[in-house]
Amino acid sequence: MQRTFTLTVTENQLYELNDAANEVITRMLRDGQDEAEIKLRALPELWGAFKAISMALLGTTDTPGIREIEPRVLAEIARPTLKRKKQ
Repeated sequence: MQRTFTLTVTENQLYELNDAANEVITRMLRDGQDEAEIKLRALPELWGAFKAISMALLGTTDTPGIREIEPRVLAEIARPTLKRKKQ
């Protein structure tokens, strides 16, 4: 069972967290995930947090941005792409 927490942050902090999560999700979709990210299920966890932030900020997860990338995120979660190592 996972623990949950109540956290107090400002609206600006939530927007910054939202932007940061979006950047990491976009990077994972573009470049793939490294072995540790796949093992730790980082993308599914981050996707859940991203949607929770959207709910806190907007009162919904039915946004154009989420609708646009959700199929790609779900596909990447189902079949992770291993990030190529830079040479």
